[in-house]
Amino acid sequence: MPRAGSRNAYGILVTKELEAAYDAYLAGDGTKALAALDNDLARDPVHRWHNSVLRVQSLIMMGRSADALEEIELTSDLEYSVFGRRIFSEALRGEAYVWDGDYDSAVEVLAPIADQLKSWRLPTRFSAPPPNVAELFYITTAQLRTYSALAGQYLLREEIDKALSWARRPEVLYSDVHYVANHALYGRYLSVHADSYYGRALNLGFLGAAEIIAANEFAAGHRSFERASEFYSVIDYSPGTVTLQALRAWSALAIGAAQKAELEAKAAVESAINANLADLIWRIQALRGEALLAVGSASEAEHAFRSAEAAISSVSGSLSSDRAKRRFGVGKSDISYRLAQFDIANGDLNALFADLEQGRARAFVDMLASVTVASTDAASVVNEIQALDSEVRQLRLITASSGLHSNDLDRLLQQREILLDELGSKDPNLLDVFAARSITLAQAQRGLPNGSVMIYGVPMRNADNIRFLVITSTEVSLIESNFELSELKRYLTNLINGIFTEDQDLQSRASSQIRDAMALERWPDARQYLIVPSGELFFIPWSLIIDNASVSVLPTGSWILRSRRDARTSSQTVVVGDPYFGGSLPQLPGARAEAEAISKIYHTDPITGSEATMEAVREAVGLQTDILHLATHAKFDPFYPLQSAIYFSGSDGKAKALTARDLYLDPLIADFVVLSACETGVGSVEVGDDFLGLVRSFHLGGAEGVVSSLWPVDDEGTAVFMQAFHRNLSFGPGQALTMARDITREAGYEPAVYGAFVLSGAIND
Repeated sequence: MPRAGSRNAYGILVTKELEAAYDAYLAGDGTKALAALDNDLARDPVHRWHNSVLRVQSLIMMGRSADALEEIELTSDLEYSVFGRRIFSEALRGEAYVWDGDYDSAVEVLAPIADQLKSWRLPTRFSAPPPNVAELFYITTAQLRTYSALAGQYLLREEIDKALSWARRPEVLYSDVHYVANHALYGRYLSVHADSYYGRALNLGFLGAAEIIAANEFAAGHRSFERASEFYSVIDYSPGTVTLQALRAWSALAIGAAQKAELEAKAAVESAINANLADLIWRIQALRGEALLAVGSASEAEHAFRSAEAAISSVSGSLSSDRAKRRFGVGKSDISYRLAQFDIANGDLNALFADLEQGRARAFVDMLASVTVASTDAASVVNEIQALDSEVRQLRLITASSGLHSNDLDRLLQQREILLDELGSKDPNLLDVFAARSITLAQAQRGLPNGSVMIYGVPMRNADNIRFLVITSTEVSLIESNFELSELKRYLTNLINGIFTEDQDLQSRASSQIRDAMALERWPDARQYLIVPSGELFFIPWSLIIDNASVSVLPTGSWILRSRRDARTSSQTVVVGDPYFGGSLPQLPGARAEAEAISKIYHTDPITGSEATMEAVREAVGLQTDILHLATHAKFDPFYPLQSAIYFSGSDGKAKALTARDLYLDPLIADFVVLSACETGVGSVEVGDDFLGLVRSFHLGGAEGVVSSLWPVDDEGTAVFMQAFHRNLSFGPGQALTMARDITREAGYEPAVYGAFVLSGAIND
């Protein structure tokens, strides 16, 4: 990398801060690289663009693909202002998708760039110094990144012929780059920096892995991996060694060479520990666990998966790690699945519950803490805990992966417990959340409300029979259905098709099949079922399946022990309906009528039309409201559910989106939220069986209960349902939802109306 005072390949004068960012990036220290970039006060447009590019690369290296995708929005705008194109940022976007495991999105982004640049080739002969060196390097690098990212995504989805084809193309082009850079004359004005070596090494790693699988012979990729290692060594890029070892392990496992895969993965774990690459350790430990299972070493495999789980817990529970899924063919959901299988095989239901809760607590609870901390009087204690955690995380990472004991870690954890006790005296809710304490099975039983039964889904794969824990105050059992998960998926599809085609026979048949698949006849009688879903259980319209009890979907089992807010002497309700969209979205006259009718129930004025801006709603909600009812448009993003949004009226007279991520960062705090909009409850099941979308973001903001819809519902039916719900809310949200369903059904509306709405989070009826 160029030093401070010199110019890089884009002609940028390198600052001390940029030099520090280069060095930290190559050392694999993404946190330090980002800090240096924060201090790099670039004013030149090209410099600002390059700063953003390096920021994206650092985030990808750290496994923070979701954050990288957000930064890419800025990268893209800066790129367009400088080069009049958006090819480099789109190549980076595709690479982020690859490492995030979203291969379909990767192809969708990368294929048009590859087609656009298919005729481009860096000139290798010049009669005079080219005036457009920066643009030459910019286009070429975008092309190389695009081809390599396509190779990577095809490799990881095991389409080997395509992976080989795309990985071989950059090799010719990289040869051109390095030929020009090393030419005695051309190299004076066409230099390259270490990014080209990094890119070529990564591409050679993809090529080597594809060669192994294509030949079904581990030695087949030796030369490519050897050359990749040489390129990484030239720039002293520490994560490179780990990546190559992991790719070798993954490809060995793919061809059935499980013992070789285990040895490679073991070496990769040691390298990752030595290089302090926290986010790679858990991934490779999980890969090693799969290899150990393949050679029949179940006990060692369980230890590897538990080490992977412990390593995940050592990584900050931030939004970025929440979205990071898989890199070497194994993701966090695979770890949760494997641990559950071990627990079931061992007949240990206590351990099964604890492992399921741990995954959910990590993904859901840690983030809730980071949101609520800003509004609590315990912030000073929290800050001390966070400072201590940076030390704890480092030691825990090493001990979890190596199996070594650390007295220093014991000392720090004791200090942390003292601080947690202090936090508990100030804010019990925040203690439960911030400490990410997952409850025991016995605690769950003692905490169950009278007349309630908890149904806790166990992670499943398509060919697995459906399994779940049934928890009452006195008994716990593991129920295994006679139906596979793939069958439940088919029944759900049939039910939705029947609803939208108004095929009542199909609806009835599919509903009955879902009841059979869920073994409902074996569930204990209850007044309220508290369901902690897994996989497809998130998408079941419970109002159509269970008729004689209320149902509430919980984010975690420990949700039942969360402290509830004290009842206030006066209640406040904020009702929003039919914001003005200025033609950017259709107006919703039915939503306006609904809002007006519901406002009369609470003797308040609705916020409608052009007055229904995000700012007005935030002002009305204030620090907290009791009930927030939103009757407006909503959008679900199936690939990145945190970009799902509800819409208000913007200051420009157009629709303005409030995304799930916006709500996460700056919540609308309400005790109870009703999302009377299309598909608001739809989300995406992600790592640790966590559910991403608008509903969870409202929970993150402190909502104890949320009503949302699973599919689009017509205005008239929704208005009837919602008025019935609010009139009966004093009976409790679960009972109110059941009563609204029955009233709407008796009024002659179709299941498409009364079956769409689900209740999340509420436990006391």
